[in-house]
Amino acid sequence: MMKFLKANPKKIVVIVVVLIAGGVTLLITLLLGHYDQIMQAQGGHGILAFEFSFSVPRVNVILNAWGQRGREAARDNLLIDFFYMPAYASLFAGFTLLSARTHLGNLQLVGLWLVPAQILAAAFDALENVMLLTILKTSENVAAAPPLIAGISASIKFILLAVAAIYCIVSLIIWGIGRLRRQPKLS
Repeated sequence: MMKFLKANPKKIVVIVVVLIAGGVTLLITLLLGHYDQIMQAQGGHGILAFEFSFSVPRVNVILNAWGQRGREAARDNLLIDFFYMPAYASLFAGFTLLSARTHLGNLQLVGLWLVPAQILAAAFDALENVMLLTILKTSENVAAAPPLIAGISASIKFILLAVAAIYCIVSLIIWGIGRLRRQPKLS
């Protein structure tokens, strides 16, 4: 698979995917922000606090603070998030692939491995959302497993996305330094 990613898909295709995914990601981010504002206005807790609640007592604090309106906003946010996943995963995977292709050797290999890891991040996001939707549906009698699984899934998701983002930034810096070194010196 890594050998395949070195040349496929073509660079222009990756650029188009990144541009489209970037636009969709931006639009959905704005929409999700609207629902997060509703949740915070209802009880001071946004969706991230819910994702990282990890325990039933913490979930109960958030759900009680939200009330019905905050819970409905959280449910709508989570359902829209299923459309967000392919957008941000494509954006991160595309940027990572473009970055990896500017290098050779181990640095390139790390980037190529990070490309499918972005799809894995979206899969963990999906698992997280299923657990959070389960919590919202059973809010009167929340089991211990869903908040824990959601929190672990959210942690893994954000770690995978953060590693890719850091890789892309470091890659850009290394690429820029290389470009500066190759410029002819003025005499």
